[in-house]
Amino acid sequence: MDAILIDRGIDVASFTKRMYMMPGAACGWSGLGELGGVRSWLNRGACHSRPIVAHELGHTLGMHHASTPGAEYGDMSDIMGGTAGALRGFNAPHLVDMGWHDGSIDLGSEYGGEIVALASSDDPRVIRAPGDGDGVLSVSLRSRVAHDSTLEPFASDRVFVHRAYPGQMRQTMVLASLGNGESWSGDLVTVTAQNIGTGAAKVLVTRGCRTAPPTVEIDRLDVAPGGSQQGRVRVMNNDFGACAPASFVAEVESEVELEAGVELRSGETWTRAGAAVVPGYHALAVTIWREGTRERTASTLPIYVDDQAPIDAAYLTAALPNPRSNQAELNTWIYFDDSGYQGVELERDGAIIDSIAPTDQAGRIKLSDKDLRVGVHTYRVRVIDRAGNHSGWSEPASVIVRVRSF
Repeated sequence: MDAILIDRGIDVASFTKRMYMMPGAACGWSGLGELGGVRSWLNRGACHSRPIVAHELGHTLGMHHASTPGAEYGDMSDIMGGTAGALRGFNAPHLVDMGWHDGSIDLGSEYGGEIVALASSDDPRVIRAPGDGDGVLSVSLRSRVAHDSTLEPFASDRVFVHRAYPGQMRQTMVLASLGNGESWSGDLVTVTAQNIGTGAAKVLVTRGCRTAPPTVEIDRLDVAPGGSQQGRVRVMNNDFGACAPASFVAEVESEVELEAGVELRSGETWTRAGAAVVPGYHALAVTIWREGTRERTASTLPIYVDDQAPIDAAYLTAALPNPRSNQAELNTWIYFDDSGYQGVELERDGAIIDSIAPTDQAGRIKLSDKDLRVGVHTYRVRVIDRAGNHSGWSEPASVIVRVRSF
């Protein structure tokens, strides 16, 4: 279709939005629009339908359908729902997401007061409540004023509760349409329409609190091997909603010293590092208690303090299984280390090519190197203990590959 227009001298690329009217087409749909794209199409009688034109243009602007829990097109307060009836406006989450409305209040723990009709030019028009399940809740009043004058009677002078996902081009979901004195409750948020008039309503919106166990993470700081190793503890308060700050107590079972307690708001993180200086193995075990409850979360990190490099690997051998092979089989011996090993590194021709974790504290280690090129290849190995100390490199061993790899 674009090619036909270009042949007629029309610069289609100069149009930010393009709607193709096809009155003679016989498609299985009335209209179609690219979500967040450029093009939309109308066929047959849809070419003369203002609601369908607005609906498909809305898709190209990035608006998905206005839905109810049981029907994708079920929110008839929004032109992005079904297109039957008169031309009408958009719901609160669509207007906010498009940047066409900024008169919102973000809910703290409670809002009790007036909101004005969504089509009004006054504020506040929308109460937004992040955090009730997923997405964001929007509370708004629809009345037959201004550009909502064609609103259907069933949607007029009603307080609407929607769920939406800002910036994700997903469906909006109408959860409630409230008349005078009616209420709706979600996981944490409760909305009551206390007094509705034409153009304004008094509402009460409250948000509760849901507590959750904190996240406790322990990791080893990136420090050089030696006589002191550091562990770091992170605690995040995962409470959800309008929660008061919670106090957490740290119970530590190691030489690492941490604060006795900390107070965190929802979503806040507390980080603390401590050093283990006594040689040997340390289990940095931290239990976080929510003060005044029996709720606890625990985590453990092994820390090894060792300032001695491990003994060099010995008796490295390298051989080919047969003269026509291009795979080297290697054997070496590692000795006991008081902190244990975290890896054995293999070097070929001056470059480290592999690292394996040995299963035993001491003994023979088998390694292999495949798909070698023709020529001489020289190997060395070294070991790394759990404290991060490296041994020296072993004596070298070499193989000669005489057959090219395929």
